[in-house]
Amino acid sequence: MRAVADVIAKFADELKFIDLDAILEDLNAEGIIEHHEFIEVIPQPIKTKLLLLRETLPRRGDHAFPAFLKCLRRRRHLQLADRMEQEKNPVQALKELCEKNSWNPPEYTDVKESGEPHNRMFLVKVVANKKTYQPSQPSKSKKEARTAAASLCLKRLGFAWD
Repeated sequence: MRAVADVIAKFADELKFIDLDAILEDLNAEGIIEHHEFIEVIPQPIKTKLLLLRETLPRRGDHAFPAFLKCLRRRRHLQLADRMEQEKNPVQALKELCEKNSWNPPEYTDVKESGEPHNRMFLVKVVANKKTYQPSQPSKSKKEARTAAASLCLKRLGFAWD
């Protein structure tokens, strides 16, 4: 789950200006960060706290990053949480889920391309864990179509994704 660490790294400068101790305390209460990790990291500099987040969140399962975002929102860092969530998109999340479960990588296939040249619509399906997921509505770009397919797959697999 390399992407979570990358998202934390990308937003490190902004995370330095929030009360990371409170976020870490929340993550400890949520069971994402173990008590001994919390106790050890609190007196450390911000750089060490960010490193703990980068190393720990990817290893604590699919619920760890959403829990981190929930903690940010609880502490009124709504815009930061939203931007971080958008950075970890459904296509990347599905790829990580497949890697984590030792499934083959997701395979995207163009199903349909329609419309006038200036107003094309695209439909893409994805195969993950030997099952096919295809949205019912086309998208305005191939990238949006892949995102829609990955999002549908994640939802059907029980992961909340909008």
